[in-house]
Amino acid sequence: MDWFIGAIPPPEYQAVAWFANVATIIETIGWAINYACILGQLAAAATLGPGVAATVVACFCYLLLTVGSLCQLIIRGSSRGTSYTMWASRFIGNLAAGFNAHFRVTYWPQVFGFLDTALMKWFVATTTIVELCYIFVLRHIRDKEAASHNTTNLADKKR
Repeated sequence: MDWFIGAIPPPEYQAVAWFANVATIIETIGWAINYACILGQLAAAATLGPGVAATVVACFCYLLLTVGSLCQLIIRGSSRGTSYTMWASRFIGNLAAGFNAHFRVTYWPQVFGFLDTALMKWFVATTTIVELCYIFVLRHIRDKEAASHNTTNLADKKR
């Protein structure tokens, strides 16, 4: 990016110029991913139709969110930044979406018949299973943290 100015940068900047170049590359990669996702959405809309594509892509994004949340909880091994309320809102939303899809397929299959496919049933089942696993893992980690906290308090009292 130094070529915009037309002057030779000072030695202090030259020492850290690599960082600016790396940041520019990372930013470019981010934009490339963004445009690739937009093209993917447009391709899905052209192939499946806009409504079906929006639903499938939204389900995929929700699947990434739930699996990512569970993985983050497992990798961290800490409940910091989590809550039962956050889990409950995701879980209730997941169940509500499943019931909503069921009623739409049952009472208006001409328009919403695509919700009664194996892929959509797989999305609902997988996200529900992942959310149920999440609550058990969160409970286990919270129990471990409470036991660790109690052990620390007992050790401090004995001193």
